[in-house]
Amino acid sequence: MADKLTKRWSLPITLVVLAGIFLGFDAGGAVALGPKLIRVGLMTNSSGTTFSTGGGYQLVDTATGKAISDLQAGDQLQVTPEDSAQTYILSPSGTTALQPGGELYAMGQDGNPVKMGTETAFMSADDGVPRLTRGIAVSSSQQALGTYAGPVVVSKLVPADANLFSLNNKQYRGNLEFRLDNNNALTIINELPLEEYLYGVVASEMPSSWPMEGLKAQAVAARNYALRQQQTGRFSAGGFDVTATDLSQVYGGYGAEKERTNTAVDSTRGVIMLAEGKPINAVYHASSGGYTENSEEVWTYPASYLKSKPDTLDINTLHYNWQFPLTGVMTMEDVKVKLQAVKGWSFGTITNLIAEKMTSSGNRIQILRVEGTDPAGNPKVERLYNADQVRSAFGLKSAPREVWLDIGAEQKPTGVVFKGSGWGHGLGMSQWGARGMAQAGNDYRTILQHYYTGVTIAENYGE
Repeated sequence: MADKLTKRWSLPITLVVLAGIFLGFDAGGAVALGPKLIRVGLMTNSSGTTFSTGGGYQLVDTATGKAISDLQAGDQLQVTPEDSAQTYILSPSGTTALQPGGELYAMGQDGNPVKMGTETAFMSADDGVPRLTRGIAVSSSQQALGTYAGPVVVSKLVPADANLFSLNNKQYRGNLEFRLDNNNALTIINELPLEEYLYGVVASEMPSSWPMEGLKAQAVAARNYALRQQQTGRFSAGGFDVTATDLSQVYGGYGAEKERTNTAVDSTRGVIMLAEGKPINAVYHASSGGYTENSEEVWTYPASYLKSKPDTLDINTLHYNWQFPLTGVMTMEDVKVKLQAVKGWSFGTITNLIAEKMTSSGNRIQILRVEGTDPAGNPKVERLYNADQVRSAFGLKSAPREVWLDIGAEQKPTGVVFKGSGWGHGLGMSQWGARGMAQAGNDYRTILQHYYTGVTIAENYGE
């Protein structure tokens, strides 16, 4: 392995160092995948990881556009953040660590050696340009390949090639990028065409066995959601557009893909929903419990296309008429602890929970009043001001419809039980409802226009 990797380099650039090592390699560059790319944050705050490819990839330091190595099938590499007082020097035989106090030289423009500062710079095979010691270290099982300013990209040599890369026992399409964050940890990003990203989303968000028109509706909603996240730049500080978790929408990569969900993506390619000429924020949830809601009652902002309406075809036994806890009660002490953790509210005691206002559908509590005393014994009142706050504060499946107090022997509340129907925030498309509408013979456009009020369905990404 070491010989194979080493032989992929050539050495036209000369650098002079204390050890007398000569460094350099041929220029190379990443190949662009084409339009409509999406960047998925697979991992953040990582202390390092390993990956492998099926071949047909090139490892590139994007700070310079220089190729580090071509990657063959079976190559396994480790990537870690490097932040050391030592200086690391890339050479054909591996990476040399220059100990603190050593002297480092580069070849100056006049051909004479120039002394470099070891605390602030290291040498890589990059035309003799020094870079910060803080970098991204790359190694194989046989040898170190060097430390680079990065981002370091695992880039397909042929964009349309079917080869994959593997990370944490999952396979992915597209390119893989490693970049350092401000805390000297790695952010790991999968960049790939939007439609191929959707292959890994739709199969993760909706069972592939469900009716095809429901799967198509899910594909369009997921496409809209991804484009909206990309345009608003919610995660741009981290260098990506969406996460791979339900913080955005679940993305399982190539390993999650199914033939029927891929067909749903392909058959709706480029189809999105517009409001006022712009892609909508097509949020969705598992089950509405029979009613969707107005966005301003669940979150804090109104959206013309997220409106309350009956959802009579959302029919399932999994998410209706739930109660929490399933048995017993949540004690008032538990309520106090949760509100302290989630909201930062300091109660000495909690004496009452009151549903002060319901949403327009009447199916969820919009404002929950919390009464009690502060730690000093003074009366204290707080409010959860929208339905999603009520849901998240207590870790419920959805915002509850009812609050039942358990009254103790002293005629004081000792605990509470929450009751409701549905799973999720209740805005936009219900996935179980889309299933029911598809089973009833509705096509995906009818399903979308039911859940997203007044939208225009456009081709070719609305362009």
